[in-house]
Amino acid sequence: MKNIRKSLVLLLLMMNISLANEGMWEPSQLPSLAKDIKAAGFNGDLNKISNLFEYPLNAIVSLGGCSAAFISDQGLIATNYHCVEGSYLQFNSDRTGKDLFKSGFLAKTIEAEAPSAPGAKVYITQEIINVTVEVLLGTDQSKSENHRYKIIQSNKKKLIKNCEISPEFQCEVKSFYSGETYQMIKKLALKDVRLVYAPPQSIGEFGGEIDNWMYPRHTGDFALLRAYVTPENKSQEYHLDNIPYKPVSHLKISKKGIQENDFVMVAGYPGTTNRLLTYPE
Repeated sequence: MKNIRKSLVLLLLMMNISLANEGMWEPSQLPSLAKDIKAAGFNGDLNKISNLFEYPLNAIVSLGGCSAAFISDQGLIATNYHCVEGSYLQFNSDRTGKDLFKSGFLAKTIEAEAPSAPGAKVYITQEIINVTVEVLLGTDQSKSENHRYKIIQSNKKKLIKNCEISPEFQCEVKSFYSGETYQMIKKLALKDVRLVYAPPQSIGEFGGEIDNWMYPRHTGDFALLRAYVTPENKSQEYHLDNIPYKPVSHLKISKKGIQENDFVMVAGYPGTTNRLLTYPE
């Protein structure tokens, strides 16, 4: 089994075009697909969408279990409705006694933005390092699969400990392609993330599971959050003195929209993909 776990990937959606290379790809893999991508209609600079740490990919963030993106220079974040209903909406419904699932939520001012649910964070990737050699160090001396597993886990813990030099950062070591390679991902964790807008559940979940993964869809599956930091630009939990976070970059929303047969590419942090499984697997 070959998996890519929680690393930013690009999903190529070629409208009305049959393309053998459609699917999920890491940004660094895109140059190898240059011919196919351009044939599918992309006419921009491929280098700009191949670098995770430059615009526009550096505007894409993770909520831990969902993808999101900065859409303003004042820390405004767009994500899916279903990414906030089980945490932000439930937490603030319990806190205020109002049924936000029924009414939805709109903060008309910054002061009215609702606090994040406990543990909610925005993760901004800072660095990705290939640590395959370090993770597999000593495994050639393992006496069993269980022993090999313990060696790998011990090596991972050491790498993570050395990486997390500040409480602002969280690091994790992920296996790619079933242990063929290991990548250490260093992330800035913003701990004050407030609810700005969420539609009523009747809009955010319109169609329910019947319409899920069916197209065209008519659900308003989106919500807005805002990330906050201290006046010194440090990450900390919810505090009245915190100010909106200023991201390095943010996406610009097109007023024109898309047209039929336009090239479409989606960037995000999927949980896992089985894209490279063989038929028997």
